[in-house]
Amino acid sequence: MKCISQIILALSIAAVPQTGHAFAAANGLTVEPVNSAVFEVNDSKGARAPAYWCAAANYAMRELKAGWKDKLYVARTMGHSAVSDRGNAVQFTVDPAAAGVTAAGSGSSMESFVVGDNMTLQQANTYCH
Repeated sequence: MKCISQIILALSIAAVPQTGHAFAAANGLTVEPVNSAVFEVNDSKGARAPAYWCAAANYAMRELKAGWKDKLYVARTMGHSAVSDRGNAVQFTVDPAAAGVTAAGSGSSMESFVVGDNMTLQQANTYCH
């Protein structure tokens, strides 16, 4: 009976959703999924815009297995984190249709995080060096 109780306990612990797991980008910023189409880059240290793009590219390549020519899109402008208490955050997507994002026109700016701003992973990755 004790063995069965231990098995049930182990299975119930394994079934509990794991929360609080954030991806640590190479530049120290954290990235967490918001939903299946959107992820959020968080910063509590006052990072500049290029650091957000770097972390988003790092996450998209490593976790989402996106390719160099795939594009990152801003899905939500800078604001309070929706998934953690880590400070300011910008939400990104590599699937604008699923996230309900329309690509910004030629007037978009990397620094302002306008919804729809975009660049290839290769471009964003250059901000990591």
